[in-house]
Amino acid sequence: YSESFWELAKDLSSGDFINIIAFIFTLLFYISILPILISGISIIKKNNKGFVISMIYFIVFETLLIVFQSISTYLSVFAIVLIILNVVFTLGAFVMLILRGKNMDHTIDPKKEAKEVLLKNTKIPLAVLIVDLIAVIILVSTFVFPVYSAVISNTIYHSVLASVLFLGETRIEVVIYFLVNFALFLGMVLYFAQCISYYFYDKESFIKKSKTLISYIFIVTLVFFLSGLGMVIYHTLIGNIAQTIAYIPMLLNSVVIFVFSVLMGKFHAINHSVINTAKVRFARIESLFYVIVITAITGLMLLLKIIKIDIVSGSYTDTVELTGIAILRDYASLDPGYRIIAFVLVVMLIASGIFLLAAISSYLAKYRKFDNIVKSATMINIFFIFIISISGYYFQIGQQIDKAIILDIFSFYGIPVPGSINDYEYLIRSDAIYALIASVAVLVIMFLRKAFDHEEMNIFEPALLPASDGKIEDTSSKLSSDTDDESFSTFDPCPAFSELDKKVDGYGKDLEKRKSQKTKDKTLHELVHFVVEYAKNSRLHLSYTEEDIATFVAGLGASKLSILQGMSGTGKTSLPKIFAEAILANCDIIEVESSWKDKNELLGYYNEFSMKYTPKKFTLALYKAALNQDIFTFILLDEM
Repeated sequence: YSESFWELAKDLSSGDFINIIAFIFTLLFYISILPILISGISIIKKNNKGFVISMIYFIVFETLLIVFQSISTYLSVFAIVLIILNVVFTLGAFVMLILRGKNMDHTIDPKKEAKEVLLKNTKIPLAVLIVDLIAVIILVSTFVFPVYSAVISNTIYHSVLASVLFLGETRIEVVIYFLVNFALFLGMVLYFAQCISYYFYDKESFIKKSKTLISYIFIVTLVFFLSGLGMVIYHTLIGNIAQTIAYIPMLLNSVVIFVFSVLMGKFHAINHSVINTAKVRFARIESLFYVIVITAITGLMLLLKIIKIDIVSGSYTDTVELTGIAILRDYASLDPGYRIIAFVLVVMLIASGIFLLAAISSYLAKYRKFDNIVKSATMINIFFIFIISISGYYFQIGQQIDKAIILDIFSFYGIPVPGSINDYEYLIRSDAIYALIASVAVLVIMFLRKAFDHEEMNIFEPALLPASDGKIEDTSSKLSSDTDDESFSTFDPCPAFSELDKKVDGYGKDLEKRKSQKTKDKTLHELVHFVVEYAKNSRLHLSYTEEDIATFVAGLGASKLSILQGMSGTGKTSLPKIFAEAILANCDIIEVESSWKDKNELLGYYNEFSMKYTPKKFTLALYKAALNQDIFTFILLDEM
């Protein structure tokens, strides 16, 4: 057909299928005016109901066109490009619709606002957005990479899903693959559009939704690979040479998951406080190390001689060694029993790789179910190693069932076996048992190291309890003596105070040094005279009368709070500084700014998002003075 839909729709009386479809699409096109009008009403009423109806209508309309093209191959390439562009614009409008709804809702959760400000100061949301874009591009690549390639009737055939739209592919299995993959793709893209909208006003929800998006995309790429693998197995069984590279999107998405896990780890470090729990002493990375080791043992099954066939007749001997790689490479020419082993090997590699990726990702992302993933990964690897190991002994037991199969194997690998098959003795062995022994050894070590008992051993960290004398007492030291295998991790609500706590020993040494410079008891008059002379001989050559110093000392004796008032440049700031220096005291100066609006500017603030207290310079000075109670301390609020 070379006519347009309008021309075909006019000839509805012919009763052809294409004319009926053309009439339906023409009718739907004219009906599309109604959603546009409803959208205009939504603008007037300041709601999004009309826009939602319009988006749904146009998405369904474009989807029906794509389904029609996959079945009939009627549309031109230019028309298909226009459909794709229309889908992109509709998705963009969907993002703008969500943003419009958010702007119309002016309610802001204070906690959400605090988290948003904190995340805006990091590059994590932008990095996650880039990772999401890469994941979607990988999803698009499933339409470009062949699901499988096969030699059919001496012709190399590549099953590419995009050919259904652009090249008129009519194979029923490819059309079905395309429709299923397109439905999944459309769902992922709509979800991605929603994620992008959250990026602009709720970055925390954006990151969490991105996690779901990337997980779903990985599942789609996994299904894509399994579909290609299934078609390769089918064509091999019917005698065609087939292969697939459908694993490439899955591998690329695995890299994306790895990078995203690193970003999630950084996000959790900011977003979540550390739960005070008792943990076993060794780090969780030890469990990850065991998973890597046992997965490596699983991978080494490809290099081990799963089946070794020795043929002996008098002085004549020869051997065929079938490694995992050899079985995967030559399975199409081997006995069906070996094809089963090849299939198990493929499933083993996929499952082992997925669980290894899940273990690494959950560790980097600080996922709370990391220990469950370790258990699952270990069980899966042990199971497949066991299956492959006993398969070699299955062939050893059944070697007398059909010796002709063994002779065919020797013939396939070009090893001549003269004479009758009954004149020879055959011995079938397997080295796969060594992998089973190694994996069991790792499993025993994991049990001895209690790598599976993390969650059962977790209890709440003992809090800092007040003792009878009113002082703070840490009960964790008492409990640690009762639990030899446990040590306690602590959550620090104020790291700045902890840094000062680390300097207590230094403060003690400084106190002893000052005591060594202590003079004999002085009278008040001698003290005043000493300070006046000390100020006069200082670097700034300050000049204070004895009356000024005496008044200052009298004020200190009357109250711990003194206010110095006077013209600029008269030495108000210098007086407490030089006095503290003269008597070997501490003096911390706090610059008061005119922009201060509330007490938080002076004392600090508590961040409910990170659950940490951030003290200001004044609070730090007070805390430091509390740690140095034997040393006289001045805290000077300057320029009040």
